[in-house]
Amino acid sequence: MRRPEPQRKWRCRRALRSSFLIAVRERLENDVAPYITLIRDLRLKKMRGVGFWALARMVFPVIESVGTVIFRHGRGDSPPVRLLRELGLEFPNLVWAMYRHTLMHNDEMASASYLGRRVAWVVGIDAGHASKKGWLQVDLAQLFADLVAFLEREVSKTTARPAHVWVRESFRFRRKANRGTKLEMLRIGVKQG
Repeated sequence: MRRPEPQRKWRCRRALRSSFLIAVRERLENDVAPYITLIRDLRLKKMRGVGFWALARMVFPVIESVGTVIFRHGRGDSPPVRLLRELGLEFPNLVWAMYRHTLMHNDEMASASYLGRRVAWVVGIDAGHASKKGWLQVDLAQLFADLVAFLEREVSKTTARPAHVWVRESFRFRRKANRGTKLEMLRIGVKQG
């Protein structure tokens, strides 16, 4: 396997594919699964909805990380979109764009518009993925379960023959980093030898 093209922003390390995937699955089961259980339990006790936008912020970055490691750039869809398609989402490009623009760069769910058309989206638990004209629903518990199942399938494929992947290890600030960030890095950073 060839090392990916050097990127200015990320430093990568070589890792066993199966080890990487197992570690991701374990983190999901330790960090995200208890949160889903808690939301379900609270909903049953209070008999009303409980906010869980944070769950999207827990699952989608993992999708980006796994997608970027498993799928290469430059072959159609971006790696996270390819993974969302693999996980069975009907509109993976739209889901990814709506996550990136409404929950990563904003604090509230927002709709998207293009050429006079508007699409709103909601996230839910145990309601299934759904879509209709002007509306898109993502079931985060189902997305989580599908992601864990995908990781297990990929691990079983890689144990037959060891393979390596390039995993992002650290990022580098570009020259355009703001002055405050640069000064803070100089104050607390360690010189590399």
